Amino acid sequence: ERALSRADESGDASARANLLVKRGLLQRSLGRDAEAEASFEEATELDPSSWSAQYNLGVSLLEAGQVQAALGPLQAAEGAAPDSGEVALALASAYDQLGRPEDALVAARRAMATLEDEGSLTDARFVAGRAAYRLGDYAFAREQFERVVDRRSGSAAAQLWAGLAAYQQGDFAGAVPFYERAVQLDPNDVTARVNLGAAYLATERYQDAETVYRLLVDQDGGDAESRYNLGWALIGQERRGPTRDAWAASCDLGHRPACDALTNYF
Repeated sequence: ERALSRADESGDASARANLLVKRGLLQRSLGRDAEAEASFEEATELDPSSWSAQYNLGVSLLEAGQVQAALGPLQAAEGAAPDSGEVALALASAYDQLGRPEDALVAARRAMATLEDEGSLTDARFVAGRAAYRLGDYAFAREQFERVVDRRSGSAAAQLWAGLAAYQQGDFAGAVPFYERAVQLDPNDVTARVNLGAAYLATERYQDAETVYRLLVDQDGGDAESRYNLGWALIGQERRGPTRDAWAASCDLGHRPACDALTNYF
């Protein structure tokens, strides 16, 4: 604060902007996020060309969930520091959250080409993988997710996305261990369980699929799709009576494919 006062006295706007960025970083480290955001915003007003002011304002807004608002400062930071991997990563994250996979992939690739810190590089790979997956490039997506898993084997999200990419490539057996690990890491993740069940069905592991779908049905009695898939797991074991019961229950819940299966098989 004393340094800011001296900068005021000298009339040096650039120096004051730099000091405001430093103050903002200190405030953020102390958990005073709103004050930090205000410091970064004032710094950008004093010196719009300061990439660090624009970048830190954008990151603060991004962390606060104001993704659309973060985009302007981050784009300004990119214009001032086009070779910054940190800026590219923040932009990639913003584009990813805004559902702009093409832009997210471009920014993530730029970040991957310039970042040296392994943690940040892994973050960039995750964003790149998700963007590529959404664009239908499952081979590239899987490569990135597997590299993320190598660095963060305890990440349920990375395991799940690696499984999704493998499944979309038609490598159902390859998807299974990723889904299994995702469920182990986060037993409450319904998405991971649903996809694990699908992978078990695709690899004709019907008893394992039955176990997964029974757990899902027990968790949510109104889950018509899991009851329907439970029927496929049961018919794969040639247990026609329980299959009919599962499909009938799913049909009663309004799941049309289950009604059609009843007509076709019984």
